[in-house]
Amino acid sequence: MSEIFTLYAVYTGSVGGVPTEHTYVLSDDGHTWNCFGRYADGRLIRSASASSKWAGLIYGSNEKNEDQDALAAGIRVRYHGVCQNAANRILVLAGDVVDARGSEGNAFATLMFGKYGFNIQQYMDTVKSTGQQLLQSNPGEINPSDIQIILDRITTGQSPDAELDILHADLKIEEHTNLPDLTDAQRNAFRPIYSDYQVQRAAAFLAVSNKYPPGPGVEIATGPLKESLIGPWENCVERLIAAVGLDQFKMMFGLTPDLVKQVLG
Repeated sequence: MSEIFTLYAVYTGSVGGVPTEHTYVLSDDGHTWNCFGRYADGRLIRSASASSKWAGLIYGSNEKNEDQDALAAGIRVRYHGVCQNAANRILVLAGDVVDARGSEGNAFATLMFGKYGFNIQQYMDTVKSTGQQLLQSNPGEINPSDIQIILDRITTGQSPDAELDILHADLKIEEHTNLPDLTDAQRNAFRPIYSDYQVQRAAAFLAVSNKYPPGPGVEIATGPLKESLIGPWENCVERLIAAVGLDQFKMMFGLTPDLVKQVLG
């Protein structure tokens, strides 16, 4: 059975000059999938319906837990991801593009962690196992086919095209500018270049996480991980400009190359 999920965002200042918001999700049957302790006084981003029982199983037992080391949907904050990633892991049950886009800093979060954060295989295993659990314990809550639908949705959400759509939408909002729709030519140019960046991003996380294993108080987002991604991201921007030209680049993102590089730099 479906309940209404509502995504909220709370302004928290800036990171490197980039405005940021915490995000959290409430359901109309009383669940609070919090941003590592923040779960009130936000502005409404969007609402959609999905199974709150399934979402609760995926999120785990840390609702309203203010411990920064507590896992939220498998994410340790500023290690495997940030609150936008945790929210996306719940909102994926509600639709293909029901996610944290539109919250301040989501473009920054997407560049660093992707849509769903790291440890993706563990997350997908949790989605599958909890879905199977729900089929047995609450017949009729979801359909057997829903499990594969959500797993496919997560896979699609990790694609270069899906991240391009998020970046295009969020940078348009953050820079208060109107951008034309993306063209097939722009997507075709972006796809292999950004795919290389995604591979480098995964490799950077693996190297940093091996050096700094998760534990109480361990954070890597604003330090070693960010530093490891600056070079790959700058290379990605330079390759894209070479592929589409400066004018097309500005039409895709609404920013000059220098400003885009500063998002991570």
